[in-house]
This record gives sequence, structure tokens and C-alpha cells, in this order.
Amino acid sequence: MRLIFLLVLAALTYGCKAGLADPVPATPYAEPVVLSSQGGVLEVTLSARQGEGKLDTVAGPVQNMLLFSYQVQKGTANNGQLAGQNCYPAPTLHVDPGETLIVHLENNLTGLSIRDFFDPAFTPPDQTVPLEPPLLTEAPFNLHTHGLHVSPMGNSDNVLLNLPGGARNTYEFKLPKDHPQGMYWYHGHLHTLTTAQTYYGLAGMLIIGRADGNLPVVTQKQLPIRTMALQYNFVFNRRGGQRKLTNPSWTQWVSTKREPAPGEVESGKYRPYLAPPNLTESPAGTRWITNWYTGPLSINNNRGKFELIPNNLLRFQGQDGTVVEPEPGRPDAERDVQFTVNGLFQPEIKSRPGQTEIWVLANISDLAYMRVQLTETATGRHPQILVVGQDGLPYTQAQTAVENGGTVLNIPPASRYAIAVTLPQTGELQLGMPRAYDVKKTYAGPGVMYTSRGQGPPTGALGTISVDPSGVSYFDGFFYSPTQMLLRATVSGEPGTTAALAPGQALGALTPFFDTRGTPPAVTRKLVINGGFLDEKASQQDPKAFIYAFNSRAFPNTPLLRPRLGSVEEWSFVNYNNDEHPIHIHVNDFQVTKVVDPVSGYRAEFQPWDQDNANVPVPLMGPEEAVIEPGELALRTLFVDFLGTYVMHCHRLNHEDNGLMTMVNVIPAVSSYAVARDGQVQVRDGNGDRVLATVTPFPEWKGPLTVAMGDVNQDAVLDLIVGTGAGTPA
Repeated sequence: MRLIFLLVLAALTYGCKAGLADPVPATPYAEPVVLSSQGGVLEVTLSARQGEGKLDTVAGPVQNMLLFSYQVQKGTANNGQLAGQNCYPAPTLHVDPGETLIVHLENNLTGLSIRDFFDPAFTPPDQTVPLEPPLLTEAPFNLHTHGLHVSPMGNSDNVLLNLPGGARNTYEFKLPKDHPQGMYWYHGHLHTLTTAQTYYGLAGMLIIGRADGNLPVVTQKQLPIRTMALQYNFVFNRRGGQRKLTNPSWTQWVSTKREPAPGEVESGKYRPYLAPPNLTESPAGTRWITNWYTGPLSINNNRGKFELIPNNLLRFQGQDGTVVEPEPGRPDAERDVQFTVNGLFQPEIKSRPGQTEIWVLANISDLAYMRVQLTETATGRHPQILVVGQDGLPYTQAQTAVENGGTVLNIPPASRYAIAVTLPQTGELQLGMPRAYDVKKTYAGPGVMYTSRGQGPPTGALGTISVDPSGVSYFDGFFYSPTQMLLRATVSGEPGTTAALAPGQALGALTPFFDTRGTPPAVTRKLVINGGFLDEKASQQDPKAFIYAFNSRAFPNTPLLRPRLGSVEEWSFVNYNNDEHPIHIHVNDFQVTKVVDPVSGYRAEFQPWDQDNANVPVPLMGPEEAVIEPGELALRTLFVDFLGTYVMHCHRLNHEDNGLMTMVNVIPAVSSYAVARDGQVQVRDGNGDRVLATVTPFPEWKGPLTVAMGDVNQDAVLDLIVGTGAGTPA
């Protein structure tokens, strides 16, 4: 089983400082270094720190990144290097079902100097909101293994741990022997900092067994398996030689309550600037175009809508008549915002004509939706995308994508899809983010254009900015995503191996999918998603006062969900917020039982597979964001194996950081409690008060006893703990 996997990944690795190379016109496809278990254990130290990483479209090391360095204590590295520094993406971790992953996590996020990595704390109502949020020089951290079915308690997948800067913790993830094989990932999960830490680079792929799900057809035909971490990065003025990673959401968090006086923007005297912090370091004449909004915060503040659109695709019409046209012909490699595959910009896969491969696409970005399509350049044909697994779980039957006749697949943040791809006989096969075919108008809004003077404050011009529909791939209710080619595959040599996979074909892989269609849920819950300036503890002039909420409450004041072990529950999400929301539940996967997208008209029921991340569609909106019809998602979960507390949240991580998360506390199937009297302890059933057991823990002791019940050894069975108290002889 492992032999096939290692043969696929052994060819090329990329991303750690040891192997840097100068940019080349066509970057060869490569995968991050893979650290694999040995003797049933992978033990590795991961150190999170500020560092310099490698992007193939930047001539030198890129500053202002947060990156993992690694050292392997037990295990192997497919490039032979048991230690590496400043990896982007982070190393891929690989263990098999039944094995143990041990991570010694070092939080070295101290002495930070990244101006737009800022303190997420809100401003209290009685204090003045700063123009710019203060720099965070030290940051807490923790670790989440996204999608793994492991314990959420202790030092396993416990995202409630908080490691301050300089601290260290050892995580131990014991995988069940029947754990599904497939693609997972890992990232920091410190509430309020999850977005930034993931975006700046603290994220990597995690493979259990084989990334394809251990499909028999892949084994029989020895089909190549390629693992692809999909991310994006923003390097302001990359074209001009600057080398700093920039936070694209920076301008959403600065305070522009005060309207500028006449001439203030033009002269550069108005603060703050809605521009990357390093604009003032740029050569004279360097421009930056972005959305504009000033005045009291309101729903009309659309600042940041175009933050994922490269500046060369924006048009600016100044109030003074100045016009700056977009430059769609500029080389893609010069874009300031770039979407990458394994940290590489538009890499080239070399394969054989007609070869069938498994591409595992993992969106490990913080908030970007990635809508993808395949294109055969020789014919212009868009093949159907055949999905064979999702979120680390192999499908029972092959499925086509649902959009545009099966030719377009939308990958929400945190989702992973394994797709079967057959290369053409001639020409290239490209994977790209295509134009949104339903977009028929130019999107425009208030804008500002800044121009660097080379030193001192930049000049500004107010006007209107717009992006042509040909440059828009997706609109998620707030952010626009660009069109871009992600990678190309070229063919040469002898014909490859073609696998005759078709929609509906049985795949025969071991899957834990449990069809809940015939199992009435023990509990049904309704969770309304909304948002607004609902944080009464924050100044209403602080952008952080806008929160995303379940039932009008933000984390940690959201409803506590307490399912029983072994039960099935159905949760219905009703979306009254103008954004889409990919819902992720830790520990247990779920089956989607209903989707209602009132904008596109798409509806579905009882999808025949499990997943750990599912999208709640946007509502149909009227003027002033009045909801005409909400978007809906319903799902059912069978809670198995693990008691304990974990979280459910939106995986547009800026939403999670701003409140859209709640606690899930799985309790025993039968609740019991203990009562102590006269030296004896009775354990009683919480349902009916029936006596389950009577014990005499200390026969010689007749005094008072203290009792408690909890799952001490994490075997999903409550344990009885009895004590006589301090100072007693027993």
C-alpha cells in the first residue's frame, strides 16, 4: 500500500529553505517534503516562527511569513532531509491507519515584526479606536489536525489549548485501525488568530494511508497520485522587486470613521491609508488601487471586496478625470495576488498521453473559494470533473461535479477533493479558475488610488473602481475571486495507462459512510446564521465590533450542543447573512441531507457520501440586504467513538475568528451520576434514577466521600473517581 504512494511522491519536493532555486519560466510541478511514519510512529518537532520563505515568482526570500521548521525524531523524509527550515507549504505528514502521530509543537511566535499581523482584540466602548490596529509582537498558537477522527481531549486534537509565545507542547494523535484513508490537513486553530496564522503559512497537508482513499483501480493500474495544496499569496509590488508577504485583509481593520477634509487624501495627509504598509517603501510612481469607505460603520462598507483581485485587473476612474485601465496582458507571474499549487505559480506536470491520474485538490487557504475547471488546449474542450473522494473519505461511487454540466468544481475553504483526470493525447490539460459564466455585468464601487512618492506619505485620488466579468471567477457573497490558470500538464512519450472510470461506477474502497436516510434523528437543532454590529462589549466604531453569529450570539456565548455518543442528530443551518459559510465539524464526519441555494436554484437531498466541510449558500437578497429567501444546509451526524468537547465553525476563518463558532460536547449514551453515603457510593442512571452499581471504595473509612465521574482513560466510558479528602488516612 505504501510502496505506490512513495513512488509517486519521490520525484520532486519543494518549499523548504534547503533547496531554493531562481525563478524559471516554467516551474516544474513538485510537492512539499513528505515526512512518513516508521515502525508505526511518525514523531516530529514543528517549530512555528517568523521567517523567510520561497515563492517562485519572487527573486529572493520572501519576508514577513509565519512558517514551520521541522526535525524528524522517528520517521523518514522522502527527500532524505530529516530537518528543514521555513517550509511553504508546511511539510506533508504521512501516517497509516492504526499508527501514532506525535508532534512536538514549539511556539516561537515571539519578537514578531510584521506590521499587518495585528492584535485582534476589540476596542472597549469607552476607549478611542486606533487608526490602525497595533502590531502583535507575540502570538499564542495551537494545532488542529483537520478532519481526523481522533480524540478531542487532552493533548490530542484539542483546539482549546493555548500555547503562549515561547511555550512547547507534545500532541499525540492515535489513529483508529479503521481510520479512512485520504487527504487531511493541519493548521493553527487559536481563536481570533486562525485566519492570519493560516494565511501567513502555518498550514500543511496530512495524509492517512493513501491520499486517493486506497481505491482498488488505482492500485491495480498503478495510477499516479498527486497531492496539491491550493493557497494564495499577496506580495505587494512583486513586479517592482519587493519581497514582503502582505495581509490582503489589512484595509478592512483600519479605522476611517472620520471623513477626509477637502484635499487631505490628495495630499497624503489623511490617515490611515487603505494600502499595504510597505507602499511607502515602494519606488516613486508605484500605484495601489482599492475599495474606499469612510464614515460610521454600516452594511454599506464594502471595503475589501476586491482584496483577492490582482491590481492589474482593476480599472480606476478618478473624480478628477484620471483613468487607469486594467492590464490583463501583464504576465500572470507579475500579479500581486497569486493562487498557487504547492506554493508554486502555474507549475507544469509532465506525463504521458492518455494517462489517468488522481489529483487530490486541498484548499488549505484561510478564506478563498477556488472554483476550478479542466481545459484541453488542443480542442478547447472542458472534460467533466470526476470526483472519487472528498474530505479524506473515498466515495462509494464516482460522482461528477454539479456545476456547468459537471465541468466546474467549487472548492470551499478547507475542502479536499480527489478527482480522476485523464490527460489528452496531444496538447496541454490545464487546471484553472474560469470565468463565472453567470456574471453579466461589471462590478464597481467607490475606490481610491494611491501613488508612492518614494518617501513620505503617498498621494491619493478618489474615484470608482471596477473589475470586468472576464476577470471574475467567483463571488461568495462578499469577496470576488479572480480568473487564473493554476497548473498545466503536458504529455510526451509512449501512451500512458487509461482507467475507464465513469459517473456512478462503484469504487470499492473501504469507507465509513453511514447513510442516515433510514435513521430518524434523536435530536433536531436549528442554527440561524446572521451577523452585524452585535458585540456590545466593543466600540461600535471598531471594525471588530461586526461579528458573525449563530442565533445572534458570537463565540464563546453561542449555544452549547450536547449530542449523546451513538446517536444521530440533524442540524439545520439557515443563512440570513450575505456571505457563504463552509461549515466544519471536528472529530465526526456528516452526511448532507438538504441544500437550498435560492440564488442559483440548486437543491439537493441526502448526498450519498460523508464529508467534514459543507457550504451554506447565500440568501436571496433585496435592497439594504433584506433577505427574501435564506440559504439552507441540513446535515446529520452519527457521533461515534469519542466523548469530549470540540468545536463546530465556519471555515471562512475570518468568520470563525469573528464569532461564528460553537462548542460541541459529546456525552455518554447513558448519563450516570454518583451519590456517596455512609462509606458507600451508588452509581445511578440519569434517566429514571435506576441504581447501576454500588461500591464500597474504602472499607475502613466511614467518613464523608467526594465523588465525581468522567472519562479518565478516554475509552468513551465514564469512570468513577472517589476520594476521602485531604488529611485523611485512607
